[in-house]
Amino acid sequence: MFFHPDIKYKDYKKDFEDLDSIPDGKIIEMGLSFDKKYNLRNFSTLIPKVNISWLWLDTYTKEQIDKYKKDAKEHDSKVSYIGEEETLGIRTEGNIVLDNIYKANYSGLLNRLKKLGYKDIYNHLKERKTDPEIIGVIVYGTKSELKTLMNNPHIKGGTIGVMRDKD
Repeated sequence: MFFHPDIKYKDYKKDFEDLDSIPDGKIIEMGLSFDKKYNLRNFSTLIPKVNISWLWLDTYTKEQIDKYKKDAKEHDSKVSYIGEEETLGIRTEGNIVLDNIYKANYSGLLNRLKKLGYKDIYNHLKERKTDPEIIGVIVYGTKSELKTLMNNPHIKGGTIGVMRDKD
C-alpha cells in the first residue's frame, strides 16, 4: 500500500505503532511513501540506519495521477491507495544507493518493460528528459531499527510487509 506524494489523501496508513506487537527477533519489511519526490542526490540522507531493498519510482502519467486523485477525493485510504501491483521500481541493497547502481538497475527495468511488451510504459519513460524521481522505498530491519523512522517528516505513509526470523 503506497501513497503518491502528488495526491492528497483523506488519511494515510502508518503501521509504526503496530511494530510493538511484533515479537523480538524478527526482520520486518515496510513499504514507505514519501512526502515529495526526491532525486538520487537528495534522497541519500532521508532514510538513515535501515536497509533499503527497493526504490519506488515516479513512473506515472498525468492521466494516471488524475485518476488516483479522483479516487482519493471520493474514498478513504482503505480504498484509495496505490497497490504494489501498480508500482514500478528498482532493487537496491543496503542503505546507500549509488548512482551507478541506480542507473544500471533503471536500465534493466526499461529493458524488461520493452521485452515483456509494456510498450506504453516503456515509451513514457523513454520520452522523459530525466530519470524518474524516488517517491517511496521498501526497507527492512528489526522493529527497533524501523521505529527510528516513526517521526521522520519525509515519510507520509508506512505499511508492514513480510517478516522473517532474524538469523
